[in-house]
Amino acid sequence: MNFVPVIAGGYVNAYSIARTFHETYGINSLICNYQSDFTSYSSFCECINVPDPRYCEQPLLAAMREIGLKLAHQGKKAILFVTGDEWLTIFSKHKHVLEDIFEFTFPDWNVVEQLTIKDKLYKLCDKLLIKYPKTCVCFTNNISDCKALKPPILIKPSSVTDFISAFSRGPRNQVFSSHEEVAQYIQKKFIEGYSSPFIVQEYIPGGIENLYTITTFSDSNKVLKGVSIGHKLTQYPKDAGTITSGLVKYEPAIIQPAKQILEAVGYYGISNIEFKYDTREGTYNLIEVNPRPGMWNYSSYKSGINLFEMLIKDIVLKEFIPYSEGRKPFLWTVLSKDKVLNEIKGTGNETIVRQLIRQGDYIDPRKNKAESMIYDLNVRILDVELKTRYFLKRLLGVKR
Repeated sequence: MNFVPVIAGGYVNAYSIARTFHETYGINSLICNYQSDFTSYSSFCECINVPDPRYCEQPLLAAMREIGLKLAHQGKKAILFVTGDEWLTIFSKHKHVLEDIFEFTFPDWNVVEQLTIKDKLYKLCDKLLIKYPKTCVCFTNNISDCKALKPPILIKPSSVTDFISAFSRGPRNQVFSSHEEVAQYIQKKFIEGYSSPFIVQEYIPGGIENLYTITTFSDSNKVLKGVSIGHKLTQYPKDAGTITSGLVKYEPAIIQPAKQILEAVGYYGISNIEFKYDTREGTYNLIEVNPRPGMWNYSSYKSGINLFEMLIKDIVLKEFIPYSEGRKPFLWTVLSKDKVLNEIKGTGNETIVRQLIRQGDYIDPRKNKAESMIYDLNVRILDVELKTRYFLKRLLGVKR
């Protein structure tokens, strides 16, 4: 093939994209990141060190131009993917710097802004009559308005990119059990340098098994063409964190609201949209939209739909893409099978998870028999490091 996936970022998300391309087309991918991880040892990932997008905007753009020009001189079309908001923001805002040498797989900044700035997103939901949790948009001068919400209360930054700029590390979402804790947290973050509003919401009761994610592909005509749906089984941190295991489970009720949102803003590319099921009302509430592939993107591939292949057929091969859905139940996890089963006790998911494990319908996307022993060793070392970190945090009573 005369194209090369260029993936900004690393870890599970980037490796899963590269793995999908290797298994689909037999090609290698370029991983552009400012730090090394296990992808450096992959046989189908060529890793290139680039400046940190959080601090080195112009040097990063210059480095990416150099990479794109080199590929162009080799007669290769560079297809640009992003795995995190820090990459997404810079490249979508500065598309004019790179679009002559890269094929973009995500929308322009004006679309990204509507979906990632939470108060803008919820205004769109109001217009489209899409449900979302009872919300207060909180500035420095209206923190007391949050008292109208019933605890527990979830707080998240309206602008993820502004929050990352102010606090390069640490969780973005927090859950509190009192209005006093909410006020203290917000005041502290404003004092420490965050300047955009916070989104403060009533926390919908129920475990993380009620968090559903729809992974989608919308073609260059801005039409939804492919979906895969599942829900979280475990995440870290437990209250509001990153997925560590998930179950592909078809839930058609969230397809229509996802389609409404994406087509209303003229979305193009792969997205990851999260809803939470409210057992009190029997409804799905929109939580957030990520205008990029999510960490468990490989689950969509295993569900029976190849969203990345659809994208290539659209922008490279210029083929018509029929609408399709991935419906095969599948377990995705970066935890051991035993740890998943232990953590989901009492959630109602044990039977289906055990069944999928018995059938062999599960995967840790990092584990790959096609890789070398050195690669496998580095994945195992990473697992040990993470387990040690989690153990020490619990021992010291650190919640995050």
